[in-house]
Amino acid sequence: VNVGCVPKKVMWNTAIHMEFIHDHADYGFETPGIKFSWRTIKEKRDAYVKRLNEIYENNVKKANIDIIRGYGKFTADPQPTIEVE
Repeated sequence: VNVGCVPKKVMWNTAIHMEFIHDHADYGFETPGIKFSWRTIKEKRDAYVKRLNEIYENNVKKANIDIIRGYGKFTADPQPTIEVE
């Protein structure tokens, strides 16, 4: 959720909207003075990702599943390893 698919789709959707706005003149629309804010879209994207994370975490808690935060890493050891915060 944090990287890749979800943030990319938000940015892709933003680009599609800009493309539609760009093409409006072909259909008789006048759209002068349009401005775009990278700061706004980044804030909206980050808020959306945060909200999804909260939803997923709440669903996991409702299912009585323990959340262990940490980082996995590959080693030569045949036993799985996780470093816990």
